[in-house]
Amino acid sequence: MDFKQKKFGKFTVSRTLPKNLQNEDIFLFETELKRTFKSPKVFIKKNIYIDNSKLKKYKYFRSYSNHWRMSNFWLKHKIKFFIEDFLLFIANLRNAKKDIVIIEKASWVLDQKSWKYMHFYSDALQRIELISKYLNEYPIVISSNYSNYKYTIDSLDILNIPYIVINKDKLYRVKELLISSHVAPAGNYNVEIINSVSRKIKENSNIQENILNKKYWISRKNASIRNVLNSNEVDLLLKRYNYEVLYLEDLDTQDQISTLSKAKVIAGLQGAGLNNILFMHPNTNVLEVRDRKDNKNNCYFSLASALNINFYYSHADTVEPENFHSSDYIIDIKSLEKAFQNIENNLLLQD
Repeated sequence: MDFKQKKFGKFTVSRTLPKNLQNEDIFLFETELKRTFKSPKVFIKKNIYIDNSKLKKYKYFRSYSNHWRMSNFWLKHKIKFFIEDFLLFIANLRNAKKDIVIIEKASWVLDQKSWKYMHFYSDALQRIELISKYLNEYPIVISSNYSNYKYTIDSLDILNIPYIVINKDKLYRVKELLISSHVAPAGNYNVEIINSVSRKIKENSNIQENILNKKYWISRKNASIRNVLNSNEVDLLLKRYNYEVLYLEDLDTQDQISTLSKAKVIAGLQGAGLNNILFMHPNTNVLEVRDRKDNKNNCYFSLASALNINFYYSHADTVEPENFHSSDYIIDIKSLEKAFQNIENNLLLQD
């Protein structure tokens, strides 16, 4: 097989502006409107060891860290880890050899956050799609602890992706390891690849594009972080605009795909539930409620643009200033209603 890549290959992505963008809010999205990334690569390495989700050479030395982490180690960390690995190598020369499980051929597509919902669907599945034509010969390896996150195994089964389950307490030597690099930094997408992932999920789930008549609000009432403190006010507005509240944790993977594929609108506070727009059809609509100062978290804006889904936003305020990740939120009701109105106007035009 030929895995040669063009040197210094790059690809550029241009994003579609939010449908309800206000001039004073351009700063929220402007750094993401056009991005250029290194082209992903695929290559084979022989006799690579897998030890607790880390890739190693010669059984002890951590290698290719930018492919099993979200980003590469800094040089100072590489030096530190090499010294640690070398000392471990010396110490183990005095000990009995550890049993090694041999795998003839496999693929590597995971990093330390791939078990998380958003990262699995956005990052890992892009890496898998990149090497889709090789998977029958090089099944992916996946740690046994992924069974704790049912959506991962369910999705692999739905997509008919062959995989080998490995135990984090064992040492594996893969004679030929096909490594799929990150397609883009987390929260960014290759348009062709992510659309192929979306299409295959819907096709393999027997999803048909028929009547798209549902409006869903993704609830975070049972979440451990980013709760909505004025949820009673929000609930009144949802009733007025005929949004059905969804608790995604009550749905299995197939039900989530089936349910969200019927949506003409999904809305909710910034969070992994919005990643389910992956199951929607082009020219549908998503509304992300986000902190009015947050110009960093644009993964759902970028995903919507890649999937040709109309993106809307409305404002909220974090209780802990600028703690966009884990703070609770107070939603700006006037901003949310205005966004709902904008969506309704657009739906009338679509009809």
